[in-house]
Amino acid sequence: MKTPINSTFMSFAIVVLAIFVFPFNSLKSENGKFIRFTGAWQQILSMADRGDYLLIGTSSEGIMKFNKQTGKTVKVAGSDSVIKNLNVDMQVDKNNKVWGLSNSSSLIEYNGEGFNIYNISDIDYGSFAFSCLMIDDHDNKWVGTGNKGLFKFDGTQWKNYNKANSKLLSDNILCLDKDVNGNIWIGTDVGLFKFDGTDFTLYQKVNTGLISNIIKSIAIDSKNQVWIGTDRGMVKYDGTEWTTFKDSNITVLVNDIIELYIDNNDNLYVGTRVGFAIYDHTNWIEYNRSNSGLTDNFVSEIITDASGNMWLSAYLDGLIKFDGTNWSNYQFLKQNYQFYRDSHVVEDKNGIIWVQGTKAIQSFDGYNWRRYGYTNSDLPVNVLDYYDQLLTCIAVDSNNNIWVGSLKFGVIKFDGSTWTTYNTSNSGLQDNGIRSLHVTKDNKLIVNAGITTTIYDGVSWQSTNRLATSMAFDKAGVIWNVSTKPNVLWYWENIDGKAVQVHFYPPVYQDTNLAFIGLVIDSEDNKWISSTSGLLKYDGTNWTRYDFTNLGYNFPYKGVAAITIDKNDELWMFVSYGYLVRFDGGENWKVDETFIPAMGAPNYITSITVDMNGNLWAGTSWNGVYVFNEDEIILNPADVIETFIQNDYKIFPNPVEDFININGLESNNFEYHIFDLSMKQVAHSFGVSNQLDVSSLNTGIYYLVIKEKSKLQAMKFIKK
Repeated sequence: MKTPINSTFMSFAIVVLAIFVFPFNSLKSENGKFIRFTGAWQQILSMADRGDYLLIGTSSEGIMKFNKQTGKTVKVAGSDSVIKNLNVDMQVDKNNKVWGLSNSSSLIEYNGEGFNIYNISDIDYGSFAFSCLMIDDHDNKWVGTGNKGLFKFDGTQWKNYNKANSKLLSDNILCLDKDVNGNIWIGTDVGLFKFDGTDFTLYQKVNTGLISNIIKSIAIDSKNQVWIGTDRGMVKYDGTEWTTFKDSNITVLVNDIIELYIDNNDNLYVGTRVGFAIYDHTNWIEYNRSNSGLTDNFVSEIITDASGNMWLSAYLDGLIKFDGTNWSNYQFLKQNYQFYRDSHVVEDKNGIIWVQGTKAIQSFDGYNWRRYGYTNSDLPVNVLDYYDQLLTCIAVDSNNNIWVGSLKFGVIKFDGSTWTTYNTSNSGLQDNGIRSLHVTKDNKLIVNAGITTTIYDGVSWQSTNRLATSMAFDKAGVIWNVSTKPNVLWYWENIDGKAVQVHFYPPVYQDTNLAFIGLVIDSEDNKWISSTSGLLKYDGTNWTRYDFTNLGYNFPYKGVAAITIDKNDELWMFVSYGYLVRFDGGENWKVDETFIPAMGAPNYITSITVDMNGNLWAGTSWNGVYVFNEDEIILNPADVIETFIQNDYKIFPNPVEDFININGLESNNFEYHIFDLSMKQVAHSFGVSNQLDVSSLNTGIYYLVIKEKSKLQAMKFIKK
């Protein structure tokens, strides 16, 4: 007997089917050609509560007005660049006006209708940057800077306190707060200062209970207790005694403090790189991605509103609301990602785009970006160290493992949940400086490191002393390689049980002005080689060189920076730092007008790939990631599902390993379905609690559909 399908759920299925058949929500650029992802407004840097809405300062796209009831946002910043950059700090005065600092050295007032700007730059203090803002009981605005000390603005005049004209020992002001007696507390990189309006009192590690002189955050409660966040933990000062809070003597992690905040009930909130904690002066409660609805452990901003709701900025993962029970994540910052330079792009078997930058890797499922960096993963990189820990390359194998090469730490594998590092101390790698990664058709990993090439079959490592610049596979599965100095095309052949290199030298192999860069092979086994001076083809017998003079474009440089080939055997190339050139291998060439440098294309392309939807993805040296399609760009239209359904339920953790929790259920009497990305149903049952066991699911992306009474909601989750 067949199980009947209720009409409500059938309606949902029809909607889903319509979405897949008619991808009307495909993303398009203004000219219908390409979209650029640059991480333009990926970070919330400041927030202020104005009752019905939050005023939010973002990293580069200006000020957003967020309606707390509807979740909708309106951009309120004008075209004035000073107002757009109001993102250093925000505070609310006693008249409910919001005061903020811009990174262009201006103090800005927002009264709910418009902006007033007060420029310190009108005074000749030279170049400086704001760091923090505090409003005292007399409505004076105290402004900290990174190199010019402390400023006071009384509404008319500015006054400056610095190490040259006062007892401040540093002009680098990191944080500010005021106590109940009107004293100003100042955090610097050389200690803590108290200023009573006349005299400065210095507190340092050598003469107090401070555990560090680097004061990163200050919060003062109603009992006049000063809570001090440092780079080594937290200290409380009650005017007489100093009490230390460190990872070693309490149950939560507070050693790396980003933010301290105290609400009207004197509860202390501690934001760190590993989550956030709440202290009610008796108990500590810690929240992170593994035990809550936090989507990023890096909590950089915390405020509470009059209803007791907590509003958090989770660094690169949007705005989060926590009412003490339920978590809500607001992804209105659509470009919720951050690209460092030298981006490389690959696509996994589920259609997920993975982008490797120098400090992090990021995935894109067609709608949402997810970032993996040192704050929320086991990638062995530190964003503060610029040169010696850079990521260099990325590859994906047939098991959907992501492989990442680094400049210092070897190769890192990510299987969706676990990070594993392979280096010279625990594997057969001969060098930890990884130049490129490739995966063979039989799922072997080829690693180019230092001056060696190493093959890893999942068990053993085999190395050679020739470095391959690029690799590709012919129809027989043979690995072909190109190397430079000299320029040579070669492959491995098994002769009498030994691996022997077979070389093919082009006529230009000793040309010192030409170097091989990349290699692709078409369905006819022609080898196409990109170089610093044009394109070369080897058909097994003859060499042909193309220098693009036939295209009618006077390219300033004929080098092919990146090359790929699509399923139709069409070559895609970036020539001369940004011209997109397409070639069918015969007589037809095309230069796409939308990508020429004069129209804003990237200044240098580092890698390209064509996804299963026919979109071209291009990673650049400094300008983020571009996606291109000459018709329209389709980016996983399945995500439209969530726009049709109500949003009453929240799930966590996400990604999930074994059990997923559901917030917002009215009872345990509900029905649920789980679909994979192809919309195949993989689970269906009736709930008995707000926790579902998903441990049997394979690693991947799924949709959880919940039906409770008249409610119906679909939510996407990632299974580790």
